[in-house]
Amino acid sequence: MSDFLGTYRRGESKMIRLSDFTDEQTAISKTILERIFVKLERNVGLQPDAIDVVVAMIVEAEDSVSRLITQALGTPALIQMAPALVELRSAVWVEWVDPEILLEVFSGLRAPLQRKLLEDLYIHSPRLYHVLRHRSAGQMSRVGGTFVSKAKGAAMIETRVERLVTQIMDDTKSVSDMEVSALVLRRDFDWDDVVRVVAEVVAELVRMAIPLDCATDFNKYLKLHWMLAYLPRAFPDEGRLPLLRTVREAIYRMPDIQWVLKVLNQFPNDTIVPVIELIRADELHPDLSKRNRATKLMNDLRASIDTANFENVRWALESMPAMTKE
Repeated sequence: MSDFLGTYRRGESKMIRLSDFTDEQTAISKTILERIFVKLERNVGLQPDAIDVVVAMIVEAEDSVSRLITQALGTPALIQMAPALVELRSAVWVEWVDPEILLEVFSGLRAPLQRKLLEDLYIHSPRLYHVLRHRSAGQMSRVGGTFVSKAKGAAMIETRVERLVTQIMDDTKSVSDMEVSALVLRRDFDWDDVVRVVAEVVAELVRMAIPLDCATDFNKYLKLHWMLAYLPRAFPDEGRLPLLRTVREAIYRMPDIQWVLKVLNQFPNDTIVPVIELIRADELHPDLSKRNRATKLMNDLRASIDTANFENVRWALESMPAMTKE
């Protein structure tokens, strides 16, 4: 595992390599291996002169051996070795440590090393990232490719919300621009903060209550719904209900089924499906006129399922068993 080796320093000395072990260090390593693999000891403690030896063993050994060594060590030993392991072994070793012990080890790291480990875990182990992020010094949040304090993160979230709302309202911006913005949002923020950003953007658009009555307003809704589609884990359907209902009501006002197909087909599937489900629910509405309106629209949609160039609507209808073409 020499890829993880480099210029890490403990004091003034470079980290040692297995191939450079002195006779004394070789003897130390043999003793430790015997305690772990022959005597099957657990919660193994280490003398100061053994720390660098074991770090080198964990870094350079095969994963199966490194894992067994790591799991056999006691918490004090792991705390002593953690700074070197963070620098040299990325996030691999963290997966091998009991979560309760890991919390204690992580709390003992200096803030710069906590940030480094969180950055590695954000990419390689989201589960452990979420376990540790709330234990970080100063309650750090990932923003802009790094980790900052929560107070600073809140200001950045507010700025990002304003930027996205402005982009949605800007008639010169396109759906493809929203795709780029969504991908940048996913890169710059952890998922908890992505949810916060998206929720605030949606809340602001709901507050504006933009009518879906013309092409420019339609484009605003398209941009917002496509942004949500590019962030599939970020926002639940129930939070989008006001937006979905606006689309449904606009569809009801359209003059014929061809207009309905043209409009619906431009939305992402994550919007088409719940909008059709809302219409289906209206088929059971206690108001007879609303029930008839929904039933007619659903019958027209089913009858038009094979119409060319409306693949997204066709996919949505066929993905719902109750609505498949007979």
